[in-house]
Amino acid sequence: MNNFTLSEQQQFKGSQFSTEYFSGCDINVYINHKKAVEVVGLEFSVQEQVEPIFGYASYTYNKLVKGSRFVSGILTINYTTKNYLIDLLGSPPLPKNIFTVDSSITNKKISDKYIDDVEGKINLFWIDSSSEERNKRPFIIENNNGANIKILFGSNHKTEANTSREIVDARFFNPSISTAVSGETIFEHYQFIAKDYL
Repeated sequence: MNNFTLSEQQQFKGSQFSTEYFSGCDINVYINHKKAVEVVGLEFSVQEQVEPIFGYASYTYNKLVKGSRFVSGILTINYTTKNYLIDLLGSPPLPKNIFTVDSSITNKKISDKYIDDVEGKINLFWIDSSSEERNKRPFIIENNNGANIKILFGSNHKTEANTSREIVDARFFNPSISTAVSGETIFEHYQFIAKDYL
């Protein structure tokens, strides 16, 4: 059996390597420099176009060409208010329903039979005057540079440069909510596509 003794220099170099590991509880997420305390889940991946090139009669590729890339993922937050993420992004919320009476219908002579069935046709009396504005805009409007998502691992800010990552120019869409009768917290999910991952 061989005995190995580390020199003082080797021991010093070995002590430079961090033995700290992270869990989901050690992560802080910032969106546009604002701490998103309600974020409970973040899943993403870099989608990079890769094409192997094969030579004549080659069983293995001779060259690998890498092309365009983007980041796609899902952000999950605790549902606390309907505009939590929208407020973080600085996006104007969707206009609320503003109902006005359709005078062209109410001014007409209405038969007794129609009045008996008025509950089933109540939507014919009201017009949502804000629907046209909602129909001409996306659900979430980011600024021109999108949203930057910074992921800080651990609480040691001195090592932030080595442990933090950033998702650049994220655009959110397709919000959804998941509920369960078991009494679990209600979560809100947002899909996103981003330009790069640093």
